[in-house]
Order: sequence, then structure tokens, then C-alpha cells
Amino acid sequence: MKEFIRNNRKAYIIGIATYIVLSIISWIYWEFLVSNGIIKIKSGRINVKILIISA
Repeated sequence: MKEFIRNNRKAYIIGIATYIVLSIISWIYWEFLVSNGIIKIKSGRINVKILIISA
């Protein structure tokens, strides 16, 4: 595993960076929608359904 990471460090770093950026963007987007009342969360099930659709 260490050798794999050493050989593919650039791809590994790009993957992590992309994941972080996407999660930040989706979090900001989610916060924006919730704060503007566009999405009214009635129950946890609806919340999960919306998250799955957006993912």
C-alpha cells in the first residue's frame, strides 16, 4: 500500500483535493438552500432522500 501511494502520490493528492473541494462546495450549497428556506426539512427521511439525490 505504501508503495502504491508513493508511485501514485500526485493522483492521490489530486483525488483528496477534489474530494475536499466538492464536499466544501456541496456543504455551502446545502447551507445556502437551508438558510433561504428553499428546502424545508420535515423529517430525517426526507433529509436523507435529498442528500442521496444531490450526491
